[in-house]
Amino acid sequence: MHLPAHPSHTGFTLGAMGRLALGCLALLLSSCGSDGTTNSGGEHSFEHVPERYRALAETVHAQQERWASNGFSTYQYTYQRSCFCVPDWTRPVVIDVKDNRIGRIVYEDDEAPVGPTYWKSYHTVDELFALIDSALVRDAAQVTVQFDEALGYPTQLYIDEDLRIADEELGITASDVRSQP
Repeated sequence: MHLPAHPSHTGFTLGAMGRLALGCLALLLSSCGSDGTTNSGGEHSFEHVPERYRALAETVHAQQERWASNGFSTYQYTYQRSCFCVPDWTRPVVIDVKDNRIGRIVYEDDEAPVGPTYWKSYHTVDELFALIDSALVRDAAQVTVQFDEALGYPTQLYIDEDLRIADEELGITASDVRSQP
């Protein structure tokens, strides 16, 4: 911080690191609410998706529309993560979603509640679509997805950000989506 140039002026000057941090914050805030494939008018645009992933991005978008046409905002489904993680993170769980927000998560095998510290690493179906879109825009090294033919939600998802890095891959299996009253 330096002294103001004028007695009525108060403030501080940002150094190079401060300007960099401020720029990163502005970039982060400008991307909030966007998965990278939706333009400001809410229409899908694939201009930010690398050419090698455009066909997959179009498929993801079509399946996302199929999922949305079901009108599920309150539903339950089974979720399992595949990763080099602690064992509790790879156990199958049943996720209850109410009004498009996770309301409850229990382990499938014994119905014990999942601890709240783990909740941030689980997803609604809409968040799975956002995760896929984000990986495509970032040009992850490998993205593969399979979809439920009837409902359109992702049933198998695999993302490898960088083939040269071990153990940062993410695999997710989703199944048994059922609407809840």
